[in-house]
Amino acid sequence: MDNATILMMRQRNVRCAMARDLMNGKCFAGGDAAHRNEAIKAWESVAKCDRLLK
Repeated sequence: MDNATILMMRQRNVRCAMARDLMNGKCFAGGDAAHRNEAIKAWESVAKCDRLLK
């Protein structure tokens, strides 16, 4: 996978993770365990992209 594709995927993951964090905090009083775990997975995907870019 080339860097341009990884950067695009990283940006999508950042937007997803931020949206999940916002939604959990604003709409669900922090979210339940399942929703918090999905937010964590999204941030882990960002970290994976960061590792691939090094």
